[in-house]
Amino acid sequence: MESLKGRFFIIIAVVLTGFYWLSATLYPDKMDRWWVGSNKLVYGLDIQGGLHIVMAVDVDGVVKEASTRMTDTLKENLNEKKIAVGEITVTNPKTGEMKVMTSDISGVKKYIEDFYATELQVIDTKSDHVAIRYLENYLNNYKERVVGQAIETVRNRIDEFGVAEPSITAQGKNRILVQLPGIKDSQRAKDLINRTAKLDFMLLNQDVDPEQLKTWVAEAEKKGDYSLGKLRYSDYIDKINADLKGKLPEKTLVYFMKDENAQNLEAGKHPIAVRTDGALGGDTLKDAYVGRGEYGEIVVHITFDALGAGRFAKLTEENKGKYMAIVLDKVVKSYPMIREKIPNGRGVITMGSSRDAQKGYEEAQLISTALRAGALPASLQQLEERTVGPTLGADSIEKGKSAAIWGTVLVLIFMVLYYRVMGVIADIALTMNLFLTLAVLASLGATLTLPGIAGFALTAGMAVDANVLILERIRDELRRGSGIQAAIREGYNRAFSAIFDGHVTTLATCIVLIYYGTGPVRGFGVSMTVGLIISMFTAVFVTRAFVELLVGRMKFNNVKLLM
Repeated sequence: MESLKGRFFIIIAVVLTGFYWLSATLYPDKMDRWWVGSNKLVYGLDIQGGLHIVMAVDVDGVVKEASTRMTDTLKENLNEKKIAVGEITVTNPKTGEMKVMTSDISGVKKYIEDFYATELQVIDTKSDHVAIRYLENYLNNYKERVVGQAIETVRNRIDEFGVAEPSITAQGKNRILVQLPGIKDSQRAKDLINRTAKLDFMLLNQDVDPEQLKTWVAEAEKKGDYSLGKLRYSDYIDKINADLKGKLPEKTLVYFMKDENAQNLEAGKHPIAVRTDGALGGDTLKDAYVGRGEYGEIVVHITFDALGAGRFAKLTEENKGKYMAIVLDKVVKSYPMIREKIPNGRGVITMGSSRDAQKGYEEAQLISTALRAGALPASLQQLEERTVGPTLGADSIEKGKSAAIWGTVLVLIFMVLYYRVMGVIADIALTMNLFLTLAVLASLGATLTLPGIAGFALTAGMAVDANVLILERIRDELRRGSGIQAAIREGYNRAFSAIFDGHVTTLATCIVLIYYGTGPVRGFGVSMTVGLIISMFTAVFVTRAFVELLVGRMKFNNVKLLM
């Protein structure tokens, strides 16, 4: 008797906990009440509609940039060690292969082996140079970190944008899948995601004549038959710099600035020659926010952390009287003169004048949000975009509801007609299984997708199957002449191993789906896993408590009515 009371106490406690977890989903407008949970089920992209984007991460571009920085670092370090070296150039940007011109072959080789053994390897030596490259394992890990950082940065931006339950996952080695359920302003979301927001402070190369630079750019465009209107800006920058490689000084690139009265960069681009050496990146940025400048113009105020402030102070102290370009996504925003050392790590990005004040403010907001959320480590190229409308989502919900309701009703009716009173108990267990599965998913803040609903329906079928196994075992015992209580006891004991084996083997498959799957596949695995665990509780623990109450406590022994 005490055991039966304990069982029903556990059942009631579980049901009340489930109601608490599911209350936010059932009463979303009352989430401020003390009795309503904090998490609720969220409909996925395929149900409520939204934005689906696949993007490629330019990991090769990052490796190229890292290799270029490494050449400067190596030259500085080798000179400090009094090892005679000449130019260090990148010979293969994709693999990070570099050539170190030197007369001290053994000195360079020993230095690489002593200080860069985990990053670089010597692949060849000649009489006048040493060929080195990144270790393959290091390069692969570096590329994985780049993609991972890109995913984290995009997630931070989406969180600031206010989209609930976004799905941002890696696809392959260099792609990112972004799914934004229920997104309202899809264009602004895309602008925020695709904004590279890579901030750099670069010194102008004042040895390059601005008028001559304009002529070189125009000649290169005419000779190559291309323009900014025909290419993406990043591709245009790469092409124009490749074509001007023999004309521009060493460690100099040409970027562009939008003329003040132009509508866009294509309509009024102004070439600026910037130096790649001595540049300061925006990776140590602490904060960015929109404000007003000295003359009331819209600006973005930026603040560096302690490390960045020190570097910024050193850069401004060593280059007084020179011009420093503030470069965002390879576009020069302004190039003020450095008049004095700036020790506080604060700067301003001027947005320029705009005919539409609202658009200028929105652009500044996008820039500040992107910088605050973190600069992407690599540029992103959008490969695929798909918008799922809310009409399709509503249709999916309606059909899903109809299928679930009719399927459940038919199962409930069949169980009552075929197994009588025991069928009613099995129906109670099935209803509790569905209720608790939804409750647990809600407590996890899970996103419910169509594959997740399929997994949910499948676990309901397995829960019924478990009850059928138990009831058929009890019937077998009754046919052998066992008493009703003995038949129930043996039926549960003999059916348990088959139920346990079936659930565990299916659960193992679900764990594999969760571990290796992404998106809808993982959702299917999660909903099935939760349903299977609860099925063991409802099919064995709950039904046995009700049967013992009915047969043992209430002495209901009419076998024909019972089953």
